[in-house]
Amino acid sequence: MMIKAVRWLTLVLSRGSGDRGRHAASPLAIPLVGWRDIVIRVWRNAKADNLNVLAAGIAFYSFLALLPLIAATAMIYGLVSTPAEVVRDVSKLVSIIPDPAQPLVAQRVVEAITDHRGSAPALLIALLLTVYGGARSARSITAALNVIYGEGDVQRFARRWGIPILVALGSAALMLLALLAIALFGYVGELMPEGIPLDWGVAKLGFWLLITLGISGGSALLYRYAPSRRHARWKWILPGALMTTGLWLLATFAFGLYIARVGRFDISYGSLAAVVVLQLWIYLSAFILLLGAKLNAEIELQTLEDTTVGAPRPAGRRHAASADETGEIPQVDLDLPQ
Repeated sequence: MMIKAVRWLTLVLSRGSGDRGRHAASPLAIPLVGWRDIVIRVWRNAKADNLNVLAAGIAFYSFLALLPLIAATAMIYGLVSTPAEVVRDVSKLVSIIPDPAQPLVAQRVVEAITDHRGSAPALLIALLLTVYGGARSARSITAALNVIYGEGDVQRFARRWGIPILVALGSAALMLLALLAIALFGYVGELMPEGIPLDWGVAKLGFWLLITLGISGGSALLYRYAPSRRHARWKWILPGALMTTGLWLLATFAFGLYIARVGRFDISYGSLAAVVVLQLWIYLSAFILLLGAKLNAEIELQTLEDTTVGAPRPAGRRHAASADETGEIPQVDLDLPQ
């Protein structure tokens, strides 16, 4: 019955379709029937573009880069904090990671700050490895976004590695700022008068708000600057960024709940359970990031208007496949419910 209802609704939306948003000046101007076309193309082309395989590649490189990134950030933070404070604040920062993987990250942080505390050569080597690993991870993201947006891979060295290196440095800077914010919160809590508690539990709402802003802002920046194409206007990027943020928060919460209530990875993977959980979480995050990019690409394909920055250009001269081309109208075999 539900399937028939969905088919009937889809058929109703197909009637009186007009231009289906072909002359929409913004995503808000696309009618429902146009969004129906977009959703169907996202579903179909996500499979055609092998988003799951692209996400797996990103997850592999990101996993290799994540622990060195956290360790290097902790070592920098350790220059102005005690080891106990570093472990405490990093533990709070990585609370977004599913519980079974948190001890793995905490152990790496403890090893980094106890073995190399105050060692300038060790810190320099850690930073170089972090930048290289982070750039490799970001490079896999830019390559995947080029596939999704229908762009060829850029060959110029400055463009090929410049943005990934900036992404790696930006990630480290944001993580360091987050640690400083956590430390500042603890300091403010100590200054509060007695009887007015201010602890980490009370601040979790603000913490997740900052995480939400970081995810939405970071994904929007990636969608705009990472693909090798003429930049899209912000209004054509926001839908994918907002969807990515919402889905990521929902998926992170659901995955953590599944791990806590149902998943028993320790039975199948033993001591590797933490590694597997962390890999799966990164893969899930990467898939959602790519899905948001696919949504943006299909939204651009829905309109004939120029979606790129600068003066409007005719189709074929916009230097962006999603802006130069037009998405097909999906044909769906539907039967009205009896």
